[in-house]
Amino acid sequence: MSISIYSAAKALSYRTRILLKDNAYVGEVLPLVDSDRATNLIATALTCSYYKEYLSEGTMALLQQNAPDAAKMLMIHHAIINPEMHKASLVIAAHSIWLMAIFPLTEKYRFQTYDYSWVGYGEENYLSKVHGIVGTSRKMLYFQQLITEASKFPNAFNHENLLSQITESQQWVDLTEERMPRRIALKTAETYRLATQLYALVRLYR
Repeated sequence: MSISIYSAAKALSYRTRILLKDNAYVGEVLPLVDSDRATNLIATALTCSYYKEYLSEGTMALLQQNAPDAAKMLMIHHAIINPEMHKASLVIAAHSIWLMAIFPLTEKYRFQTYDYSWVGYGEENYLSKVHGIVGTSRKMLYFQQLITEASKFPNAFNHENLLSQITESQQWVDLTEERMPRRIALKTAETYRLATQLYALVRLYR
């Protein structure tokens, strides 16, 4: 990913204000990568090292075919070499949960062995709020994590009940947000909910 792409993304975000206020990428990450070539090259190098060291040739080809973004790969790379972050960073946990959705259920990679159930801890109002970086709520992430676990231990979960909870789950965005970013965030969160339903059907009823 070149510096010009980062610059364009930053400019678009600032001018159109389509991101929620708690999204740190625009205010912190993009300016650093944009202004410092060394940081840009480091991000690219770490992404390449992730591909080379942690993915099989077949999986790497699959991911390359689907054009994953460098930032996502970088976050997962850091999660693998810093396992303690799996218990602290919602963003890293989210990327790990999503990556497990396309991987076989066998725990081949170390990040697949960690417990991500902590993303579902907290009050209902807190869990159902849309996270500005992740794009969905903590509760929806928790459902996605549960689906993967239920696929490994099919007799330990009530599949119909899990699907009902996903269907009935409500997600919200703070009313203090501007109209456009709030609207986009809610539509994005709804897309994640529908994708979670689809993931449940594919994993649990295959």
